[in-house]
Amino acid sequence: MKKLFTALIMVALILSLPATALAAEPTAADYQRMFGEVLEFVKDGYAFGDELTEKELFEAAMKGMFDQIDPYSEFLTPEEGEAFSNSLQSAYVGIGVVLKQTNEYVSVAKVFPESPAEKAGVQKGDYFINVDGQDTMGFTPSQIQGLVLGEEGTEVTIVFGRGGTSYTATIVRGRVNAPSVESADIKELMPKLTDEQSKKIGYIAITSFSDETDKEFKKEIERIKAKGINQLVLDLRDNGGGYVSTAVEAAREIIPKGQIVSFVNSQNQKKSYNSSLENPPFEIVALINENSASATEFVAAAIQDSKVGSLVGETTYGKGVSQFYFTYQFGYDIKLTMEEFFSRDNKKIHEIGVTPDYYVEIPDFLVGTTRYYINDTNESVKNIEQILKYLGYDIAEPDDFFDLNTFEALKIFQRNNKLYPYGVCDLTTQNKLNDALYNSIEAYDPQLSKAVSLILDKTEK
Repeated sequence: MKKLFTALIMVALILSLPATALAAEPTAADYQRMFGEVLEFVKDGYAFGDELTEKELFEAAMKGMFDQIDPYSEFLTPEEGEAFSNSLQSAYVGIGVVLKQTNEYVSVAKVFPESPAEKAGVQKGDYFINVDGQDTMGFTPSQIQGLVLGEEGTEVTIVFGRGGTSYTATIVRGRVNAPSVESADIKELMPKLTDEQSKKIGYIAITSFSDETDKEFKKEIERIKAKGINQLVLDLRDNGGGYVSTAVEAAREIIPKGQIVSFVNSQNQKKSYNSSLENPPFEIVALINENSASATEFVAAAIQDSKVGSLVGETTYGKGVSQFYFTYQFGYDIKLTMEEFFSRDNKKIHEIGVTPDYYVEIPDFLVGTTRYYINDTNESVKNIEQILKYLGYDIAEPDDFFDLNTFEALKIFQRNNKLYPYGVCDLTTQNKLNDALYNSIEAYDPQLSKAVSLILDKTEK
């Protein structure tokens, strides 16, 4: 009887819809018409329809549509659009962190000095669990940005994960000065260098290609050139990209004459950006990692392809597509993928990335609250093994299987860190692994060390 009743409801529903809804092979016009009809049907027929607004349904429909395109195209509400624009500025109001995607969580790639986040004790590797009562598992960096940016002086309460543990921080949003170009005396970064060695090497980091990056970069280049330095470490790690125009202008300061990057649209029309630089000012060793993305990737590829320098680190993210930004109606914005770009030598970057000349890996921090046991198979097991190997423990080639070798290495790590040595990667152990990794990276940067050694091998012959 129940099945019959359900069937009658379904029949009644089908009969109540226009007959064209049952037709095969709908046209584009049919889909546009059906969109409006379904929207109206849900609003009028849903049992709690009086709790829904046209605005909520419209935004949900647009979000769903753009979710089907690719991870980079977005339909932005007025609030999200403002947050996105602010994220590309050198100064903004927020908490002062650089974000990256780490599995199902968004984590902290960098904490800016003197920022509200630093004052609250946030560290590189911490990840967002909850923002103002909203569970953020599965969120993207842009969604997190929309939650943490806001008016100066307002508070945001964030639950951060750190290893297998968590902590809550109520942070007062403040004005963050986040220069996209930073330089340092190489001896400050590597104190063991002699004064003579350090005088040969310049260091510049580009953290994003924001609105003023090209001007800031040119200023730092001129400052280093004035010292007579012709060897440059260019740090592009954790640079998620930004404006194509500023990335191209920055590249024109260091890339020799020829193509920098080319873009191809859906009509197979090609547009190229070139450099006219006759005499590049530096020989370059550029640092890249898996969070170097988008515009950063074509700059790194141009360094490699033009032979003006080499790349050290990890294969880049592999976002070889560009988005165009459109202002729509009533404050809404659209970010749509419209072109794919290719390297100076016309090599594909999208979903492949740029491979370094010298591979030097630094593991990711562990995220999540899962415990891992011997014989488990999980992607995070590989991450555990990578950290153990990086810290000097006896691990073969890291993989996703928790074998006896990992079990024994983990017990030794636990014993060395005054934990109960039982070979289970519990939450306390994960936290200790993250702490050990963080301290190791702070004390010694193997990617930077490799870059400097390559320069010294060349200059001290």
